[in-house]
Amino acid sequence: MTQPAPALSPAEAGEVLRRKLRERGLTQAQLAARAGIPDPAYLSHLLGGRVNVAESKYLRAIAAVLGLTAEELRRLNPALVVEVAAPALPAPDIPEGLREAGERYAAVDPLIAHPKVQAALAQAGNFYGRGPQTPQEWFRYFASVREWIEVDP
Repeated sequence: MTQPAPALSPAEAGEVLRRKLRERGLTQAQLAARAGIPDPAYLSHLLGGRVNVAESKYLRAIAAVLGLTAEELRRLNPALVVEVAAPALPAPDIPEGLREAGERYAAVDPLIAHPKVQAALAQAGNFYGRGPQTPQEWFRYFASVREWIEVDP
């Protein structure tokens, strides 16, 4: 396993931030405002390497505004825990019968036509090819689990 690159010095870290600032076409004042830094002079000290950005409570906010990658963040502060979002799961194929049930029975219960509900029903209703097929079967299946379905607005 390869060793991670060593942390950048405060001066090197400041140069990385200045370069990203130029690439984004932002001024120091704009970066300070967007990152929630109340004193633009503090940002100037970070960019000039006089304050260690790795120890700044604004590092994550600055990184977000400048679009730093996880690797760039690790170079600035190797101890920083970088959260990476899990990849989105592919949307399940909505069976034709379920789509039709959403159209046909939406007047009875609009929730059956909700995309998130249809996706959940499609995933849960796949009983190795032996699940609901017709719109009527899908609506009966939906009705049987309806009391446990909640969808965020």
